Parts: sequence; C-alpha cells; structure tokens
Amino acid sequence: EITGTLVYSVCTIGLALAEFGVMSLILGQIIRSLFAVGVQFYLFSGIWTPKLHFSFREIRGYLGFGAFQMGERLLNYLYSNIDYIIIGRFLGPTALGFYTLAYNIMTLPLNKINPVITRVAFPAFSKIQDDDALLRKGYCKLLKYISVLSFPMIAGMLVLAPEFIRLVYGAKWDPAIPVLQAFCLVGVFWSIGNPIGSILLAKGRADIGFYWNLFAVIMVAIAEIIGVRWGIVGVAFALFILQPPFFLIIQPIVNRLINLKFREYLNSMSTPFLCTMIMLAAILPLKSLLHQTNKVTLLIATVLAGILVYSFALYLRDKAFLL
Repeated sequence: EITGTLVYSVCTIGLALAEFGVMSLILGQIIRSLFAVGVQFYLFSGIWTPKLHFSFREIRGYLGFGAFQMGERLLNYLYSNIDYIIIGRFLGPTALGFYTLAYNIMTLPLNKINPVITRVAFPAFSKIQDDDALLRKGYCKLLKYISVLSFPMIAGMLVLAPEFIRLVYGAKWDPAIPVLQAFCLVGVFWSIGNPIGSILLAKGRADIGFYWNLFAVIMVAIAEIIGVRWGIVGVAFALFILQPPFFLIIQPIVNRLINLKFREYLNSMSTPFLCTMIMLAAILPLKSLLHQTNKVTLLIATVLAGILVYSFALYLRDKAFLL
C-alpha cells in the first residue's frame, strides 16, 4: 500500500505538471490500481492464480452474507455523508466548509489508526470465530490498543482546538472550533465502536450490521434535520447526543455474540481512560497558565506535557503494555 501511494503521488504530480488538469487525479488512481493488481499477481502467482470459472452453486452460500455486507457498507457511507447533504442543502457552502474542516481534523487520527487495526482484525477473528474465549481476548486487546492511541489524541484536540485552528488556519476559521470540539466527543464513541464490524462479520452476522446501519441512518437524518436549525454546531451536537443511546443498543448485542461481560469490556479501556484523565488534569492548568504567551509556545508546551504525562501514567499503570 505504501508503494502504491508513492506510485500514485509520482504519477499524479507528473500528470498535473504535464497539464492534464483534474484528470491527473483520476488517471493517478487508475495507475495505482493497475500497479496494485500487478504486484499482487506477482506475489501470489505461486499460491493462487485466478481462472475464468463460474459456478452459481459454489457461491450460493456466500450471496446472502455478501448482500448484507454490501448493503451495510452502502448505508455506512450514507451515514458518514448525510450531514454534508443536509448542511449543503439548508446552510450553504460556507457553513459546509467550516463543518468539513472540523470533521476532517477530528477523523484524521481515527482514519489513520482504526482501519489499519480492524483490517487485520477481521481475518484474525474469522479464524477463531467458533472460539468465543479467544474472540473475547482478541476483541478486548484490540479495544485497548485503539483506546491507548485514540483517547489522548481526541482529548488533546478537544482542549487545544481553539489554539490549533487559529494557529494553523487563522482566526477566520473560528466557527469551526465548537464543531471540532463536539466532534471530539463523538470521536470517542466512533473509535471504540470501530471494531464492532469485525466481530459481526467474523461471526457471520452481516445482517445485524445491515439492519443496525439502516436504523442509524434514519435516526441520524432525523436528528440532524432538527439540529440544522441551530447551524453547524447544532448538527454536530445532534450527532453527539445520539452516540450514548447508539452505544447502549449495539454494544450489548455484540457482547452477547461472544459472551463478553460488560464489566470485562469496560475494563479493557479503563487504563487508557484513567491515564487520559490524568493527562487532562495536567494540561488544563498548564494551558491556563500559558494563555498569555504566543500560540506556538502554548501549543508545543501543552502537547509535549500531555505526551509526557500520559506516557508516564501509562507506564506506572501498565508497564507490561509498554514493554
């Protein structure tokens, strides 16, 4: 994937310099895909080579699972973009710009961490789908890794959102600050909810994911249509208000699939949560103390202090995890 990204970057920039315009992006993606397919054919040619073969009888057992999975992914895409549609329709492009900036900043760490972990988790969980004890152990371990990385980053962004936005983008982007802070609250639920899909698929219950996303899309659409009356902040907080009830509905269903006790589920994230609270207790007074200094000094000092405090607290709480 890294090599594919490099090929895409080089080709896209080269095509742009050759004045291919916006087509540079499209052609770059096509070249990237062809390169990836070629590499995979080369690497796996000795293990498996595709052939021109089709039998409906052989794939019939997979069609139901695949249809639900495809439907779930389509609904998930709609779930992730329906707020853009609503804001663009009712509030216009300027409001959508502020909202999109806040959304992209918050989801950047989640999009870089969670998909990589869960992409590996699904095939790993599938191999042990009939062993609930191993599934519980793997799922809790996965939650711990995700929360160790996600919790401090989200909490830090929540506290430093005003300084970060004004320093990097300028004061003209101030309307995005409360939206970003609301998204940080949403991000906590999104980060720990990301592995749910891996468990559902590993247990062969793509149907649950489909019906859940159908329900979620409907509820989000209703909530955001109501929230849009209060602007982009209202839309973001409408999304946040839905997260606790969503969590209380879907998480027990997933836990029952692998016979996971709720206390055991919460314990898997207790250490990262406690260390994040300690970090916040340290950086909030520091930020208040440095509020009259320039933004660069405040941001660097607070981030470094947060990293040090969090790492030290995590070391004291769980040395085995770091070592």
